[in-house]
This record gives sequence, structure tokens and C-alpha cells, in this order.
Amino acid sequence: MKISNNFNYEECFKEDHKDTQVVLNMAHLVNNILQPIRDKYGVVTVTSAYRSRKYNAEVGGVPDSQHCEGNAVDIVVLKANLFEVFKYIVEFLPYDKIIYSIDTDRSVEWIHVSSRINKGANRRIPLIEKIISGKKVFSRYEY
Repeated sequence: MKISNNFNYEECFKEDHKDTQVVLNMAHLVNNILQPIRDKYGVVTVTSAYRSRKYNAEVGGVPDSQHCEGNAVDIVVLKANLFEVFKYIVEFLPYDKIIYSIDTDRSVEWIHVSSRINKGANRRIPLIEKIISGKKVFSRYEY
């Protein structure tokens, strides 16, 4: 089932989900965050989207993770500079919280981004996370 021009239900829900609000939240996120990124930069790979509370605990997610409400995704964009994608989201898209993560131990990077249906509820928190020797260090991105 398609959620937008380029994203389908299976990319965002690895397990069956019947909560209508969670599905609506994810559809909002896909259409207002992921699809504009796809339109500008090309293929967007969703590495984590909706998570059940059980699965979230298994992968070490925070107890109040926005993934559990369908309000957050983790992505990579292989054919683009990921920091440029991060800056584009910060400047132009209706995000709630965004984290540009760099894991120097594994030489990987990704973006965590959330958005809420009620755009007035979006806090617009831009963060950079550096993981060095297993330790996470967060700083606020100033633009």
C-alpha cells in the first residue's frame, strides 16, 4: 500500500499495525518530510520507522521514543551529502526533532527526524550526535 509517490506501508511498518492514529502520524511524516527529501535528493532509505514498545525496548530505544507513535524515522540518503540533507530539513521542512548522528567507531552516519501532525506542536530541535568509543555526545546545531 502506497503512503506517498515513493514510499509504501511496508517501508515504515515492519510489523502489522492497526492503530489508526499511528498510521496517520506516519503518513504525515512520509508526505511532509520523506517525500520532499526524495524529490530533492533521490532515494531515501528508511532504516527505522514505527516500532512497537516491545521492539523499541529490544533495540535499546528510549522509553518515550517517537518511533512508537509513528512520529519518527531514521534515514540515510546514499547519493547525497547527509549533512546537506540535515541542513535542508532544518531550514525548509516541518520537523519536531532532528538528530544528525555520526558513529565514528563504525564510520556510519544517519538522520533521525520526527514531525507531528499538529505542526504548531513541532519544537524544531536540531541536534548533532557524535558517538566516539561508544559514548554519545549531543550538541545543538546553530544555524
